[in-house]
Amino acid sequence: MKARASRLDAVADQLAVWFGQEHLSLEAARARLKEQHGITISIGALSGFWSRRQRADLLDRVASGNQIGKDLVAKYEKEDAPTLGTVVKLARSLILHLVVKGGTDAPMLKLARDFLDSALSYADYERKIAELSLARTRFQRETCELFLKWRGDQRAREVADSGSSNSDKIETLGAMMFGELWRK
Repeated sequence: MKARASRLDAVADQLAVWFGQEHLSLEAARARLKEQHGITISIGALSGFWSRRQRADLLDRVASGNQIGKDLVAKYEKEDAPTLGTVVKLARSLILHLVVKGGTDAPMLKLARDFLDSALSYADYERKIAELSLARTRFQRETCELFLKWRGDQRAREVADSGSSNSDKIETLGAMMFGELWRK
């Protein structure tokens, strides 16, 4: 059952500015209503109206967010996880949705921004893992190339076959293989 219309419905957007942005008290809003719109109302009735209005707005926002969540779950239950580009687009869309639907709801906008920051941090982490993997592959390849080069070097073979200790062999081979860069 829908509540009956209130004479405050016509000024509800103005009340949202007064309470939300200007942080007026109920008494100050009551005085402005009388002065600017000729509406006389008790503090209790104004408080009740505003409370019902906020509750309805909150329920609308929860329902909207719930539907977005259901849509996402349905989509990604059937597919692979979203790509970073998709997550960034989703975060931007969420922020725009919050701005349009919620006005200047700072906590929700912060939550959306934190979501985007987390996604970008994760992308940075993945990039670093990829760089590390590439560096490991490059190191392994260069080590193998150096081994082949070393294997063909008669001097290196003589050092490896000598009766010296392993640490002496390592020092000698390191100096031969890396020259001036050895032990810097």
